[in-house]
Amino acid sequence: MALIDDIQNKIVSIYNSEGINMLRGIDDSYELKNGKQILVWNTNIISEIHKYERKMDINLNPFDFYFMKNLDNILFTSDELAYYTANAFLYKDKINNPIKDSSSIYDKKRGKWLTYYPNFQNLASKRYSMFIAGAFEKLYNLWDRLGDLLWASYFQDSLKERAVDFSRVIDLIDNTEYNEIDSFKWLLNFKNSDYKELNDIRKNIVHYSSIDIEHKYKHMDSFENNEGKMQNILSDKNEVEKLMNERFGYYDFLKTQIEVSIEGFIKVHELIEEITNIKLANVA
Repeated sequence: MALIDDIQNKIVSIYNSEGINMLRGIDDSYELKNGKQILVWNTNIISEIHKYERKMDINLNPFDFYFMKNLDNILFTSDELAYYTANAFLYKDKINNPIKDSSSIYDKKRGKWLTYYPNFQNLASKRYSMFIAGAFEKLYNLWDRLGDLLWASYFQDSLKERAVDFSRVIDLIDNTEYNEIDSFKWLLNFKNSDYKELNDIRKNIVHYSSIDIEHKYKHMDSFENNEGKMQNILSDKNEVEKLMNERFGYYDFLKTQIEVSIEGFIKVHELIEEITNIKLANVA
């Protein structure tokens, strides 16, 4: 138990030093930056949906969507995202660096010294890649659950349950009268920018190749140099530096996206709230 506590204390210290947050807050305040208390705000929004149902004498939830369970899943997934990102930071600065491991060999045929930048992948590199991969999957999961919430609010009759994901729900709402709401415009812009990038990275990790192996094979690849000749990347310092910047960039991207996901949680709730207000005003 002492070891578990030590690990947790280390992760919390990374949360604080790196500014890594989660929906519920590191201090479990459950308070958002707009001053709303998560549990109260979510409950009030769902209650207003039920109020509209009663007024219209309709059932908006034919699939028996469990709103409270959805919120718990969103909160837990946000915790996981923060945890995996913090663990990636734990290993980030200990990744083997081909630039530091460079070695020179005299090429008799060319009559000059050639420098190579070998990739001696170490344990820290593997662990970093594992946690980065896990964080990207959790980031996608978080947006998927926010998509579930949007779908369940008023759009269950417009999209089959098995087809629901964040992107499809946003596309669905884009073809409704609600596409001019500011919170929706924010979500649509996100869907067409950062969401596409994170999903492309996630799909590659899940379906094609892990980040660690992808880096390994990119490092062994070749490119066309300024002389129009094919050159191996491991012999070009600039290309190797690009690869390393890409690796470290995953962590920076995730840190940014944690804050974006928290803002996204707010925007999804604002959108549902505004749609409800419009609907209730039309039946008043």
